[in-house]
Amino acid sequence: MGRLLLLGDSLTAGHPGVAYPGMMARLGCAHEMVVEGRGGATVTEARWRLNPLIASCNPDILLLEVGANDILIPLFHRRGGAWKKLARDLQFRGSVPMTTPEAFQQTYDEMLSSIPRNVRVILATVACLGENPQSDINRTRNRYNAVIRTLGEGHGAGIADVAKAFDAEMLLVPEPSAYFLDRHSSVFLDSLVTAPDAGADYLARRRGLHLTMDGAHLNSLGARIYAETVLSAIAT
Repeated sequence: MGRLLLLGDSLTAGHPGVAYPGMMARLGCAHEMVVEGRGGATVTEARWRLNPLIASCNPDILLLEVGANDILIPLFHRRGGAWKKLARDLQFRGSVPMTTPEAFQQTYDEMLSSIPRNVRVILATVACLGENPQSDINRTRNRYNAVIRTLGEGHGAGIADVAKAFDAEMLLVPEPSAYFLDRHSSVFLDSLVTAPDAGADYLARRRGLHLTMDGAHLNSLGARIYAETVLSAIAT
């Protein structure tokens, strides 16, 4: 069925949390998958990684999963302390965020314009940033997702609208958990707990979360919905 390149951040890597590419394989994805997820990746980082990856693996289909960290890294700066150090470390290694939808659109547009025409492109929207779809940060996410959808239409790319699927699922929860990357120390401890998929589900239950283990990284249900949405976009 061809080769599928998945380029994204920690959701694609599945560290921490449950990897949606692994769930895609379990659901019967017939494509050979090349998984290139990197925790903390922004649209800037994806842009400079993309063309060398296309040259090396020669994909038939490309799924781009970026945007969450363009919103999160500025949030970490505002939180201060250890969170601010994490943000600085990510930026030092090349994860420079585009801190406005306009700047995000320009960089994403330039990236899409550089992709060879023989590669079919699918763009994933940002799933959720916390499990309250009405929160301020999810409203910011909506603005970035609007950019992704507009660019997809303009470039003739498909859309894996995981944000729409996640919002529909979150609206079924009468009292969504407010937990959202609450403690800096948990970012690293969670990686140890969630090495097996059951660890992500355990943390989700402890924190009252439905689709994620910490408000951002996926549990088994979140990974399944994500994988189903991507597979549907590929099949369309």
